[in-house]
Amino acid sequence: MSLLYIGQQLTCYLGPFILIIGIVGDGINIIVFSSIRSYRTNPCTFYFLVAAVFNFLYIAICLSSRIAMNGFGYDLTRISISWCKIRWFIVYTFGLSTLTFSSLATIDQYFVTSQSAYLRRLSNIKWAHRITIIVIIIWCLHNILLLLFYSIPSGTMACTITNSIFAAYIPPFYLIFVCTLPVIIMALFGYLSYRNIQLTRVLSEQQADRQLVKMTLIQVVLVAVCIGPSGIINAYGLITSGVSKGTDRLNIENFISSMTSLISFLYFSGSCYMFLISSSRFRQAVKGRILFWLRSNQIVAVQQPINEAEFLKIYRVENLRVQELRACKQATDLSNERLILLYSNSNENVWHIDTNIRLIDSKLHDIITTDIQYLHSRMIVVRYDKQLMSLKQLQTILSLFEQTLNQRSATLILRHRSLIPNEICLTCCSTQRIDTIDNDIKKENYTNNDEQIKEIILQEGQLLELRFRGNVLPINNNNQQSAIPFAFNTNFPFFFETNISEIDKYCQHLSSYYYGYIQIYSKRKHYQNILKDIDKKKQQIDTVKQESSHENESCLAEILVSLPKVSKEVRIPIEKTLSTFTGEGILTSSLFRDMSASLVGDEWRWLASCLGMTNIRIEAIEHDYHNDAPYYMLLTWFKRVPRSSDKLLTLTHALVSINRWDLAQELQTIKDEQRHEQRTLSKDQQLKLFRTPFNRICQRDECIRIWKQLARELMLNNEEIQRIEGQYPSKHERCLRSLEHWALNQKLVDIPSLARIIRTLGFKSLAREIENMA
Repeated sequence: MSLLYIGQQLTCYLGPFILIIGIVGDGINIIVFSSIRSYRTNPCTFYFLVAAVFNFLYIAICLSSRIAMNGFGYDLTRISISWCKIRWFIVYTFGLSTLTFSSLATIDQYFVTSQSAYLRRLSNIKWAHRITIIVIIIWCLHNILLLLFYSIPSGTMACTITNSIFAAYIPPFYLIFVCTLPVIIMALFGYLSYRNIQLTRVLSEQQADRQLVKMTLIQVVLVAVCIGPSGIINAYGLITSGVSKGTDRLNIENFISSMTSLISFLYFSGSCYMFLISSSRFRQAVKGRILFWLRSNQIVAVQQPINEAEFLKIYRVENLRVQELRACKQATDLSNERLILLYSNSNENVWHIDTNIRLIDSKLHDIITTDIQYLHSRMIVVRYDKQLMSLKQLQTILSLFEQTLNQRSATLILRHRSLIPNEICLTCCSTQRIDTIDNDIKKENYTNNDEQIKEIILQEGQLLELRFRGNVLPINNNNQQSAIPFAFNTNFPFFFETNISEIDKYCQHLSSYYYGYIQIYSKRKHYQNILKDIDKKKQQIDTVKQESSHENESCLAEILVSLPKVSKEVRIPIEKTLSTFTGEGILTSSLFRDMSASLVGDEWRWLASCLGMTNIRIEAIEHDYHNDAPYYMLLTWFKRVPRSSDKLLTLTHALVSINRWDLAQELQTIKDEQRHEQRTLSKDQQLKLFRTPFNRICQRDECIRIWKQLARELMLNNEEIQRIEGQYPSKHERCLRSLEHWALNQKLVDIPSLARIIRTLGFKSLAREIENMA
């Protein structure tokens, strides 16, 4: 018996069996996944649904044709060129599609079970629909090449690839995208999904379905068992493609290839049965949708009427049975139930158990008798199951329950009056009454164009404070109340109407609005427990909690307030006489006056920006001085620049930046002329010229301490230094006389030379300051 015959018989008998179970199983998958809404709207089960459709078509077309070819020898692909092309197009397109959707379902389960919120958001049914369309289009476009290159060559009776390049491309493509890549992807993401489940304590918090994860993981096992052997055989075929083989070896390889190909069909037909094994919810869905005749009847029809005696007899029996069941249940529940009384004082937020009283429960559990003698300010009687809840948990639940009873949902509404935008109305009301409040506000002509709404949680009667922050403040007559107190009441809303104005009109200059905030503050009590020992007679120490409270302020809400800026009004110039100042070198008030008169239009604003002045300061200068703004801009800059900086150089660069080369050249000409005049001055005039820099040097203690070193740098000999030291007692006067001696006796005497000497002594900032006096 040859291997060819064995393979043919196995295909004849196993093939139809796989075909029948595949059509039935895939049909069940299609019906269940498409008829239940929770499955249709879940990305993972939607991928299962699309994969089931392709599995059904793949089994029905490809396996049936394979049975006809290998089992019964009836091969249409050797006769019809059209069927040759279409069959291989269906084999690759449907097979690749179902493997792709199974891989996408595994990836989706990894996203769903992930602890990352970003990955969980990637599991989206809309994206699943789009990805499905994209995958189908990609595989259809790719497999158009099969329609082009598969044919029946003349002289042969075989459906083969006629293009050599495509023939070399198909085997590695099949090995990678059919046999290897889906198995790796499904195994990898299946392991990651399993690891996510192990790392997540409460899977419901991650919005994951354990049974759906099991269904996905068992798909991984199915694809590894069914598709894996086919991949191994194809890899073996690629490796040994260049090896010469005998007839027996070829027969064995063909037989193994045929069997692995038949086993691979189990993947396309066995997913339904794997789902039935792994998921109880899927089994119930199949039973409800498919096996509908097995549903248990809920209503039993009585064919014969019964009389009153029979009815009473049945009623007594059923009533007795119900009472027995109820008694058994009560006996079981009463053994675990406990009845306690808890109390809390008015200044506490903790519930205590009163163990000094006795509580007696009635048989019907509707009346409780107690021997209490002292009434607490707040008391509550609780019946609870001690197996389900501890005393500490019970106390916490009661505290939260009490807070929940007092909490209310409140809404803050801020609106502007339609014709007067600086008049606002803030309303704090219950959320349930927002429609009524809205009508009341509209009657007062408060528009909702720039409405601000915010919801907060408050307690009934909670004390609140309304405060303003930012560049907007209410116009208050007494101007004393910085915070407006009020209390929240469900039945009586709080209205606050006021006119607002800006604090600083030069602030927020880039916007057309002045902005501020309305804040709602609340004072909350924070309790601090203090333990005191009160009973030392017993061996165990009982402690009582006394609570000291202190109030803390907390901001509950913050609402943006916007005030539109009015259009710029015509500014009336302030008549002021031009201020004068003590100049430095050529930078005098007369020079600034002439320069400001030479600036045209907005050139003075550009110059101010180049000099480092802000837009707010420029606007303020324009507002205060109007026509004289250019002069006072230069004056303001001159006073704010540090003495050590080169003011003349800075001003020259700024003039060049605004393309006023003429003014920059004029400054340089004035400076050169002044230097030339300084060289031609008499000795007395030179002393007057150097008076300011000499005084500046003598004001520095560091220069006075080293006056001898300064004198040597000024080219004074030892005899002259000794004479000055013996004639003048103070170091300050010795330093000044040394400088005057240098100015009277040296030939090349000017301020730049003096600045170089000061710089050699290490006083760089003083040297720059002296240079600016030139």
